[in-house]
Amino acid sequence: MTLKPDTIKHSILITHSSIESFGFELKTWNFDADNFSLSFSKKNIFPNDDKSFSIDALLLQSLELYKRFVEYGDHFQLTNFHCINLIINKQSIHDFIIEIDWLSTPNTHQKFLEAYCYNESGQLLGKGTALLNK
Repeated sequence: MTLKPDTIKHSILITHSSIESFGFELKTWNFDADNFSLSFSKKNIFPNDDKSFSIDALLLQSLELYKRFVEYGDHFQLTNFHCINLIINKQSIHDFIIEIDWLSTPNTHQKFLEAYCYNESGQLLGKGTALLNK
């Protein structure tokens, strides 16, 4: 799969502002469809009662970004999003990376997507999956 280059700047701006609302800053990215990754760093400290940070939301946002990169004028839809959240203490997260992989399916109009979120130590914080349908 090849990424659509003309949506990159717009998609980065959307993702960056969305991620900033969680208190993180988008630091680096790799937009190779076969090695797609986003790296984030914490901008501020969350109060103990802050409920806005969500690995689920970040994984879904990252899958949406990936979808925008591969569209090429075709309309794709993300469906069947599921997430396993392994994070216990969100206060301990300072830097993390989200990586997205895709797998072929017997249906040529469908790809299976997997998104992984790791902390700076390489520990898995959560995993999301979805179907990308044409």
